[in-house]
Amino acid sequence: LHPEELEEVSEEREVCCPSDPVPDKAEDDEYETSTLCQEAVWEAFRIFLDRIPGTSEYQTWVHACQQESLCISDIAKNFSRSEEHISIIQRRMSRLRDRRPPT
Repeated sequence: LHPEELEEVSEEREVCCPSDPVPDKAEDDEYETSTLCQEAVWEAFRIFLDRIPGTSEYQTWVHACQQESLCISDIAKNFSRSEEHISIIQRRMSRLRDRRPPT
């Protein structure tokens, strides 16, 4: 669909469904924050720890993000400074050193 068509569909939906509740701005903001935190935490585990988080640790991080208003950079700093991440980096650097031909 082209942007003009999307606009028409959107306008038709509004006319066809006047009984739909009007979204609450606070609920929208809460939903967006929740979604952003979930995605940020998931990606942090994938990028910094190269693994899928356990349910409880994932929920702990998402809750911290939502309640403490953590920024993406705060999450990145926390993950990049974790012992687990540092250990991963050290192992990978060691493997790279081991692969180099002797000079």
